Amino acid sequence: MYRKYTLEPSVRYESALEFEWDPAVGGVRGKDAARVLTVVQRAKDEGEVQGHPYPSTYPVTNPLRNSSEMAVVLGQYWKLPVDLALAYPKPEEDDDVVYRIDENGVEHIAEFQPLE
Repeated sequence: MYRKYTLEPSVRYESALEFEWDPAVGGVRGKDAARVLTVVQRAKDEGEVQGHPYPSTYPVTNPLRNSSEMAVVLGQYWKLPVDLALAYPKPEEDDDVVYRIDENGVEHIAEFQPLE
């Protein structure tokens, strides 16, 4: 079933985007369908898209059939509606914990003192 979207730009150099999309068949139609297909194809060709939180990178293989991929592709330039915002992928968590290894080879979370 096609869903109608009107997305407002989140960057100055884009304009509003109006289209209908059916993820079940991977179809796009409407006023700005060609623009959507161009953005999607570029993302597929690159194989990944940088998104939020920056600089998270997300793989892109088939955004026309995958809501989370479509969300990250369109979310680069437009404000997402609720359904796409909820589908936005979650970045993998970084393990920013630093460990120290004591003289016995046991790992401990390193504690840092603030610089004065």
